[in-house]
Amino acid sequence: MTTTANFERSVGVLGNANTLKISNTLSRTARARQRIQIRWGYRSRLLAVVALVAIAYGSDYAHLVGDALAGSRTPLLALTPLFALLVATGYRRPPDGVNDNESDWLFVAVLGTIGFAGIALVNARFEALAAVWRLDLIGAVLWAVCASVILLGARHTQRMWRVWLFAVISASPVPFTLAAGALGGSDTANVAVSVCFGATAVYLAGARAPRPKRLLAAAASLTLGWLTATLLIDALPLFGVTAIAALGVPVLVHLGMRRWIGTGADTGPLESYPARSWRSLLALPVLALVVGFAHTSAPMATEPPAVQADWVRSAGPFDAHELTEVQHYLGGDAEYVRYTVPASAGMPAAAVDVITMPSLASLHDHHSTVWYPTTRPLNFTAAPPLTTGAPVDVRAVYSNADTAIDSTTPHWYALTWDWHSDAGYQRVTVVVNQHVAGGEPPAPQPMTVTDTLVSPALWIGRQQAEGQGRVDDLVVRRATEVADSLLAHLVIRA
Repeated sequence: MTTTANFERSVGVLGNANTLKISNTLSRTARARQRIQIRWGYRSRLLAVVALVAIAYGSDYAHLVGDALAGSRTPLLALTPLFALLVATGYRRPPDGVNDNESDWLFVAVLGTIGFAGIALVNARFEALAAVWRLDLIGAVLWAVCASVILLGARHTQRMWRVWLFAVISASPVPFTLAAGALGGSDTANVAVSVCFGATAVYLAGARAPRPKRLLAAAASLTLGWLTATLLIDALPLFGVTAIAALGVPVLVHLGMRRWIGTGADTGPLESYPARSWRSLLALPVLALVVGFAHTSAPMATEPPAVQADWVRSAGPFDAHELTEVQHYLGGDAEYVRYTVPASAGMPAAAVDVITMPSLASLHDHHSTVWYPTTRPLNFTAAPPLTTGAPVDVRAVYSNADTAIDSTTPHWYALTWDWHSDAGYQRVTVVVNQHVAGGEPPAPQPMTVTDTLVSPALWIGRQQAEGQGRVDDLVVRRATEVADSLLAHLVIRA
């Protein structure tokens, strides 16, 4: 009995020792896991999303900042990541519930495949439309959503839908240009629209604060931003005023409101965020590099050739008149002028439209904009060979009369190119009426929601067959002759 009892006691001691050893091991593992979780709280995960977007789209945003510093009329695009980051600070507390790591990756696979494939298809079929809306930057938002799903969880990312909606709207130049143009297009109007975006970001960033306090913060940002812009509008370039009044002021207002109304205390438990393996964390930078190499960036502006300042007098167009309604969407320093071309017997009527901008960046803002009436998205194509051989990149664009659904819409054919004169950077467009007896070609028209969004969406929704259509050889010859006559009278300086 004594031997048996001693044996049982020995076994019990060994069992307790093993249990204690296993317990200590689990405790160390739990503590290590907790330390990992502490290092990967919301702030760290949000910064990781920013880093992943920078890997994939950093060069694109670097070009945007460079264009904004060079005089672009859409400086808001360069500040969009910072606006989105400000709004995202209001979503620090994750939702209740259990994260499903496998479903998160499945969601990213489906969303990423469908989203990027859709952007690629639109870019391939409607290149000019995609460039006008900057779908490449919409792709940056899509990639940020995918990265957030992995690092923050699908449930948390879904709760942040206001962040993504705000980012999509501010990442496209069309809503900004339409709003600024409706206000007159001046620097003051441009900054005013940006200040409104900043105030909206402040309101959205206070997601967990009571609505009256959020409205108060937004009102304070709007008022202080406008006062700051009024004081700086004549002292700093457009981008500098926008950065201070539309971004700097909202950030200060948000920080002040977080301190005084307590929104900064709203944080979530670390264990609520999804735990990811090192394989997942290493896969994300690799995917970011793939996205960075695979996505299509907007074409960069190249310095056009220079021409003599009096080219209009030398070339022969006459009867100049400004197109003031269109100028509002180009900016306060822009000029849009139409010149009449002398009539030619048996030839359709032609005109020369000239946009003059103070900087190449501002001219390039509308590199793919089609200003003439059309019922379908159009693409620019290579122009037919010119006899002058001038070192300019001439592009052709025209409405397709073969697919017309509205008999009242005039049809036209245009050749366009850029150059630099003493008056500024200019885009010259030779536009010809496709109807020989149709009179003057249609005049450029201001940007509208219908032309930039509704009509293209309806055309794409009808799944129309893609066809370039046929333009009468007489029309093409008329446009080519006018373009040759313009370039032949110019002395192009190297």
